[in-house]
Amino acid sequence: TKLTAVGARLFFVADDGIAGQQPFVSDGSPAGTRRITTIPNTGPVRGYLRATAFGSRCAWFMGSPGAQSVWISDGTAAGTVRVLEPEDLEEGEELLGTAPAILGANTPAPVMVFGTQILRGAAFLWRSDGTRSGTSRVTLPVRSWVNTFTALGDRARVLGIEQTAGGAFWTYLTVWDGI
Repeated sequence: TKLTAVGARLFFVADDGIAGQQPFVSDGSPAGTRRITTIPNTGPVRGYLRATAFGSRCAWFMGSPGAQSVWISDGTAAGTVRVLEPEDLEEGEELLGTAPAILGANTPAPVMVFGTQILRGAAFLWRSDGTRSGTSRVTLPVRSWVNTFTALGDRARVLGIEQTAGGAFWTYLTVWDGI
C-alpha cells in the first residue's frame, strides 16, 4: 500500500510477517527490494496515513490519534528519520487528511508544507526541509481550517475556510511561499 514513485525507485508499505507494516523500497528487481528499517509502533493503532515524493526521498505521515508523526527516507535505514514527533503537536492536534505540498519539487532543496488542526479548533501550517531541526510550525497565512494544498513551483496554494460567529463560511485562497 501507499505506493510512491521517487525517481526510479518505488517506496511502499508492506507487512513482512515479522514487524507488521513497514516501509520498503524497490528498484523493480527481487534483489533490489528490501525493508528500509523498522519503524516502532507509534500507538495502539499504527497506520500509514499517506506518502509523497519529497525530492529524491519519500515522506510518510503515520500514526493514530494522539500519536502522529512524519518520517522521511532516502531508502536506507541511516537516511530514515522522524522529522515531526507526537510531542511536537498540542493535545488533540492531528495531521490534516490533505496531502502536503512540495515546494521546489525539482530542485536540490525542496520544502514540504503540511497542515495540522485541533478538532473544531485552531489550524496550523508546518514546513520541513527534511530534517528534524528544519521542521517547524509557521504563521498561518489563512484563517481557520486548511482544506487543500497544491504546489506550483516554489509556492503553495492554500485553500482555507473560516466560519464566522454568525455561521457563515468564508473561503480563502492564498499563495504561500512556506515561510
